[in-house]
Amino acid sequence: LEDTTEECQQFGEVVSVTIPRQGAPGTGKVFVEFSSQEASQKASQTLSGRTFDGRRVEVTYFPEDKAKAGEFS
Repeated sequence: LEDTTEECQQFGEVVSVTIPRQGAPGTGKVFVEFSSQEASQKASQTLSGRTFDGRRVEVTYFPEDKAKAGEFS
């Protein structure tokens, strides 16, 4: 969690990082909320396709209302 937060802070202010627990909807994914659209776009452009902690990063945007409600499916 700390590594992900530190990596993402390079692109702007990180509001939250959520990693769903094993077996929960969204398992295997990391949800990062930035304070601005510009920061999220920079992160998306830079991180997409990179390898992080041995895994390939795929970036997609997720509805903010669902993320805030914890609906990660």
